[in-house]
Amino acid sequence: MSMDRFRLDGRVALVTGASGALGAEFARTLAGAGARVVLAARRVDAMRALADSLSDAHSIVLDVTDPGSVARAVAERHRHAEPERAAGARLAHRGTRGVRTGRQRA
Repeated sequence: MSMDRFRLDGRVALVTGASGALGAEFARTLAGAGARVVLAARRVDAMRALADSLSDAHSIVLDVTDPGSVARAVAERHRHAEPERAAGARLAHRGTRGVRTGRQRA
């Protein structure tokens, strides 16, 4: 099967947990499929090293337990997206346990 149908050229992917092994692998795979990648993580050194190894990647410090930090990461992703491709691609592979957001059910 041809992988052309899975190309992400012109799209921007926001990858959380990008300083860890899984996040780094997801970021490399998405970049290999043509996506611009916005890396988001708390561990800055590992994340920036990954960004330096990819051809079109940007990095932002992200704490998924902080709504302001999440908003900044999403804004950074939109900043790198072409207007007609604003939907792009998102990947969140790290979960948080017991984190309350504004979208909690009563």
